[in-house]
Amino acid sequence: MLGENGPLYKVKWLDAVNERGQNKINLKDPSEHLSYCETIGEVVAQDERAIIVVYHYTDCDGVDFICIPTSWVVEMEELECLENLESQLESKGSKRLKDLKSSGKNTLM
Repeated sequence: MLGENGPLYKVKWLDAVNERGQNKINLKDPSEHLSYCETIGEVVAQDERAIIVVYHYTDCDGVDFICIPTSWVVEMEELECLENLESQLESKGSKRLKDLKSSGKNTLM
């Protein structure tokens, strides 16, 4: 399950772009042609060269992940949204959260 093997992060990173048929190339600022990306998921492994983010899990198919070169990462923000969402729902007396907890399911969807 997501969230059981590492913290949840929003990873902001720049990706390579392959342009074809362009009429203009920005020679003064080549970085303009990079693609800005955001990936949200569980960081399960990281070293000086790469970071692995799991962003989808099913008990049938396993996990989907992306391996991002560490040097392409612009920013990483740890997310505490699940805990915050649970506490917000509890404070509002959410029937859905109470139903989920009583059913034993570990999901908010």
